[in-house]
Amino acid sequence: MGNRTLNRISSEAELGLLKDCIAGKITQVVCAGILDLSVRQIKRKCKEVRNSGIFKHGNKGRTPVNRISDEIRNHIIECCNTDFKGFGPTLVRDEYRRVYGVELSAETVRQVMISNELWLPKEKSIKHIHHLRERMSCYGEMVQADGTEYDWLGDGMKHILLVFIDDATSSLLHAVLVKSESTASYMQALNDYLLKHGRPMCLYTDKHGVFRVNMPSASEDAQTQFARAMEELDIKMIQANSPQAKGRVERANRTLQDRLAKRLQLLKIKTVEEANRYIVETYIAEYNHLFAVKPSSPVNVHRALKEEHYLAQILALHATRIVSKNHTVQYDNKVIQIDETGANLHKEQATVIAKLGEIISVLVRGKAVKYKVLNIRPKQSATVCTKTVNLAAFQECNVIQSSSNEWRKSPASLAQSR
Repeated sequence: MGNRTLNRISSEAELGLLKDCIAGKITQVVCAGILDLSVRQIKRKCKEVRNSGIFKHGNKGRTPVNRISDEIRNHIIECCNTDFKGFGPTLVRDEYRRVYGVELSAETVRQVMISNELWLPKEKSIKHIHHLRERMSCYGEMVQADGTEYDWLGDGMKHILLVFIDDATSSLLHAVLVKSESTASYMQALNDYLLKHGRPMCLYTDKHGVFRVNMPSASEDAQTQFARAMEELDIKMIQANSPQAKGRVERANRTLQDRLAKRLQLLKIKTVEEANRYIVETYIAEYNHLFAVKPSSPVNVHRALKEEHYLAQILALHATRIVSKNHTVQYDNKVIQIDETGANLHKEQATVIAKLGEIISVLVRGKAVKYKVLNIRPKQSATVCTKTVNLAAFQECNVIQSSSNEWRKSPASLAQSR
């Protein structure tokens, strides 16, 4: 920015200086020095003021050369009322360019939408100031994970989109639509992430019950199933104290709610399976092309999975049980018979590993053992209220008493009753 821009004065003050120059109160050289213009420009401006009595810019009243045609303007308004209804200015610009091949600026589209009451400008307000945190330097050094609930398919049903964002580049590494933000959903999403990218150094999440034990009575070393799996995979976990602390994934959630949901509606995608296929095959690459940045270091610090990282067992539910005298353990209303005859396992700790409701392995002393599931536990019968039992007994006693009274009647009374 030059001195001319910094020292620019208003049009009224400039007109006053030019009139003083014409009246001879100041010289043209002095006027040129004050306005930071050449003497030739001052002579031209003084001539305009003498001829017209006023000073105006040469482009005043002319149509701007970059003004869009009325045909395109009306077409944008029509699209905003039909196919692009509810879209923001930037998204309208992108989709209009993708569908119709016309290059427009986001501000031009914004002004068209505001003038036709299709967009309300937001007032900027700063309520809380959060200090910025510098990005991680390497790709895969920290991954921010979160789940966002939204009507992604436009059918009124809300689903959860699990999102994994790289902190160094803001790249969308993985995203998947699920029914609920549960441990099983996060484990399956992490399984797909690890197979594609490898193990990140750190996973940055919120304080959801999937990632930490939130019960006040829990001990300090208590772990959730997901935290236990992260420890086995040697991935550090950090829980943010506020949404602003993991702002990259929060901003990605807002962007995806604005862009991905509308794209799925434009493409008439109505099922979760089709949406997940489109996200993986097409949308992640498009998102990263628009929003990803270069890291300060070109090193990728994702680590490969080791041979002992058997994901089917690690990313599953682990439950600890005590082996009984007859080498059985109980889990989920089932009796598991351990088929190990060579050792006495009574009172040993057994780890039952289950995934999606099915038992996939049993570990004793850290080693897998042979087992079979015995479905012999009877279901508990329905509980009967004591008042119901007493009422039934009372009615039964009345029936017996009445029948005994009939036998005690005399023959005369019986004949009279007949």
